[in-house]
Amino acid sequence: MFVAASLDLNPLHTSSDYARRTPFGEPVVFGVLSAIAGLEHFPAAADVELTALSLDFRNPIFAGVDYRVEVGAPKPTRQTLKIYDGSRLMLLGTFDFRPETAANTTGEQHAGLGRLAPADLTSAECRERAVIGQYAPATAAMDRLLDRYKLRGKGLSALNFSALLWASYFVGMELPGLRAAFSNLKLRFPPAEDALRLPIDFAARAVGFDERFSRLEITAELAQAGRVVAEAEIAALVRDDSPAAQYEATAARLPAEPQLQGKTALVVGGSRGLGATILHALAQQGCSVALNYHQSDREAQAVLDAIPASANRAVLLQGDMASPAWTAELPAAVERELGGLDILVCNACPPIRPHSFEFSTVERGLKFLQKSLELVAYPMAALLPLLSARQGCVVLISSEYARTLPAEFFHYSAAKVALEALATTAARQYKQTRFLIVRPPKLLTDQTNTPLGRDSTMPAAQVAAEIARQIADTSWNGVRIVENF
Repeated sequence: MFVAASLDLNPLHTSSDYARRTPFGEPVVFGVLSAIAGLEHFPAAADVELTALSLDFRNPIFAGVDYRVEVGAPKPTRQTLKIYDGSRLMLLGTFDFRPETAANTTGEQHAGLGRLAPADLTSAECRERAVIGQYAPATAAMDRLLDRYKLRGKGLSALNFSALLWASYFVGMELPGLRAAFSNLKLRFPPAEDALRLPIDFAARAVGFDERFSRLEITAELAQAGRVVAEAEIAALVRDDSPAAQYEATAARLPAEPQLQGKTALVVGGSRGLGATILHALAQQGCSVALNYHQSDREAQAVLDAIPASANRAVLLQGDMASPAWTAELPAAVERELGGLDILVCNACPPIRPHSFEFSTVERGLKFLQKSLELVAYPMAALLPLLSARQGCVVLISSEYARTLPAEFFHYSAAKVALEALATTAARQYKQTRFLIVRPPKLLTDQTNTPLGRDSTMPAAQVAAEIARQIADTSWNGVRIVENF
């Protein structure tokens, strides 16, 4: 409904495949839609109109999560909106009103006017950019949205609502466009003189860029018939491209003479990041490899295509490792594709988001814990007989968080601790199989591809090369924990 009304088609909000390759891991709710949903809780406000608003998008909001909404009135002409996830503030909004000065109705209907695809601009291309154009929300869809969130009679005019929809559209489609993450919005509305007429003319330009946070600052004016009807200040983060694969850097860290010739390996969660880099390291060292992935067809094929032609057999195994029905058939598939198994790399993990440990987040934390265990326990249990028959090796990708236990990632830390215990106890039953528990520090991957997230990260190549060396080292048995790279 919001997409239809706003014409904001940014795939960060609408495509699971696209969002999976961003630091968010899954689609993010439109920031403006989050504010609109919060406005449903405002009291009725007769005979007033909105004169200004400020929205501070502190943290991403996701569908399917219960958030706590607080509304307040610090003074008669001001309403505040706060949205919390537990004790974490996700969105802060301030809305100022004045006595209504003129009627401001929708006027004629409009089917909507805007771009059909988001502009794809780098941070460098955004910095001195100016955009002039026309915009109109789809008024029929806008009316449905107003009714859905019970916003009539709460002081928001058709112009106010259209300006909110324009802001979402502009950030997601025009500037920065595809790579945008909305950070802050301020709108000011002069007294209305006549009914809203569509389309609206807009003129915007970039006025500043903060290198530390890749934060673009924009000013804009909305006008109709040459008269300014709204002024905007916008801040948005500009996301860089995902880090490039580090296959050559990995190969440079490994012996030129393959150390794993004739071995076979299955990498679970190998379509990007560390998993893809491990797959290439094993292939470079002589392994026949199978790449397991669940949904990322294009990314998985690209990883496979990048394996040198001189490498041994490389195949894709698409399927959900958290499904007992699918993993029950996994040994037969591995025998068919690889002729047996020497190495199992357990790298898959659900999207990681920070949570404080409190009652309202426990359920999500437990779901994360269960999914994490399923992604490792099912394939490990299914394939350990094959691995044991060939004195193979299980590689469990854990994290330094299993040792440092940061409070804001209680669910992730708990999952890694539990998985390490699972591997250690499995080693007591399958004594012919080695278990390599790997605790990498923060790596430069899609998950950490933010201005602050990239600080103090280790290249995935460094970890992948060490894993290949440890597997090739036959001097150890049982369980080995690797923390130094």
